[in-house]
Amino acid sequence: MAYLLLIVAGILAGAINAVAGGGSFLTFPSLMFAGVPAVIANASNTVAMVPGSIASAFAYRSDIQRLNEVRIKSWFIVSLFGGATGAGLLLFTSDKTFRLVAPWLLLFATLLFAFWQSGQRGLARAPACQTTT
Repeated sequence: MAYLLLIVAGILAGAINAVAGGGSFLTFPSLMFAGVPAVIANASNTVAMVPGSIASAFAYRSDIQRLNEVRIKSWFIVSLFGGATGAGLLLFTSDKTFRLVAPWLLLFATLLFAFWQSGQRGLARAPACQTTT
């Protein structure tokens, strides 16, 4: 039964990631439900998403090229900080602690997704974040 859940979650997560991102909301909890320790589930989930991220970067390369340099640098810094913070959590916390922190991280990510559109509109009005044509 756990294998079926993982297969369905993987297929649905791939479809979600192809459209908007956020497939980890399905795969991470599914891995934990299947009995995979939280830290290993998170690391496995992240590695599994790499091919899709590369494919998305390739598919959206023309959109990325239209972004101005300030915006790309800002995203790079935020991504670097987020990645380092996440890596630190995985490396320096126990599985038990990570299980306590993970729901709060998922809530934070959910709020980011929920309010992304209004944030995008605000960023679009900021002069430093304008895209070039």
